[in-house]
Amino acid sequence: MDFDQIPKNDKDFKFNFFAPQYLGPVPYKTILALKAISPKKGRVVQHKIVLQNFMVRNPDQTFNEWNLTLQYQQQYKNTGMLEWSYNHINANLPYHTSFADGDPLPPGYYHSNFITASYLSDTRNAFSYKVAGAAGTYFGARYHQATMGLIYRNQPWFSVELNGEYNRLLFDAPFGKADLFLISSNLS
Repeated sequence: MDFDQIPKNDKDFKFNFFAPQYLGPVPYKTILALKAISPKKGRVVQHKIVLQNFMVRNPDQTFNEWNLTLQYQQQYKNTGMLEWSYNHINANLPYHTSFADGDPLPPGYYHSNFITASYLSDTRNAFSYKVAGAAGTYFGARYHQATMGLIYRNQPWFSVELNGEYNRLLFDAPFGKADLFLISSNLS
């Protein structure tokens, strides 16, 4: 929109904020729970297989990103949960991007594949924890991740969470390597 096309008063102003040219990338998400099995006996109360499809298209409908995730979840009687997942990502990197200490990655299409395992302990207790790990490829790099979180709940008053995450990306030469640390908290 040119400045000389801006209306002089409110009644001439017909700008559509929801028109595709103003929105940026448009996400599409599909979640399909393939099978949930609830055993009658034992510690496990539910087995679930979930398929998630997440696609992002640019406003001109060109490809931006596609994530496909296959998960297996085990829910326990004590509210704990174990989860395994396989993630496949295709991404269109539109410009040079640097993830590490070397040269930036050139624009282009990149494929990532990694597996993740996570466990969340009994959330009925005042203190609970979560741990996770991942390994695979990410934008052409060898990728390793470790996360841990501690949670304190005082129902119904508040919940405090402290999380730590470590990511290691090892790219081929000349793109370098990166060790990324994240510490985050949540108070609700």
